[in-house]
Amino acid sequence: MLSTVLDILSGAAQEHEVLGDIPIQLLLAASKGGRMEVLPRLITTMADKNAPAFQHAVENGQLSIVEYLVNLQVHINVAPRANGYTSLQAASLKGYLEVVKLLVAQRADINAGPAKNHGLTALQAASLGGHLKIVKLLLDQKADINARPAITRGLTALQAASQEGHLEIVKYLVAGKADVDYRDLSEGKTALEYAREGGHLQIVGLLHNESAMAKYELYLAGAD
Repeated sequence: MLSTVLDILSGAAQEHEVLGDIPIQLLLAASKGGRMEVLPRLITTMADKNAPAFQHAVENGQLSIVEYLVNLQVHINVAPRANGYTSLQAASLKGYLEVVKLLVAQRADINAGPAKNHGLTALQAASLGGHLKIVKLLLDQKADINARPAITRGLTALQAASQEGHLEIVKYLVAGKADVDYRDLSEGKTALEYAREGGHLQIVGLLHNESAMAKYELYLAGAD
């Protein structure tokens, strides 16, 4: 059956027919089934082996396919769409540690900026997803802990972790000198306010103790 499908795909490619996501789905099926020997023929049916096949494999955590495509010298730093992610950002958000390690080893752009709408840097993505090991790895690789967020609905790494209640990540970011008092452009809120809205009381207490703004407000209250 797979051989027949491959023949159909190859013929369609030669006739310049639109293949859509069919080859990508076969890539995933071949990987899951351990059929790595069919990958070369599947790759040749795609008009562009760099995207979306590579991005799709990354977003699904298919390490074997990611490795295969990296060996074909795919472009791993393709800029995201208006509301998309780079390959490293996507892997960081999903928590695919081994994929992240591979991309970092291949010199993926650690500090690639977020897409304008709902975008995230790799560190912001890992912080939002609650993936502490990836957060540590990215910071070890000089990720910008205070990278500015996306214009629309963006969050800093600390704001993202605070909003989602990821206490250990918040502790790690605060220890790394994350800007506790930064207000995002979209909502105008600080990490403390995001934590308070989410009911994450331990994070609220931690950030309150670290916030210069909160300390100043207490000072003013005492002066009254």
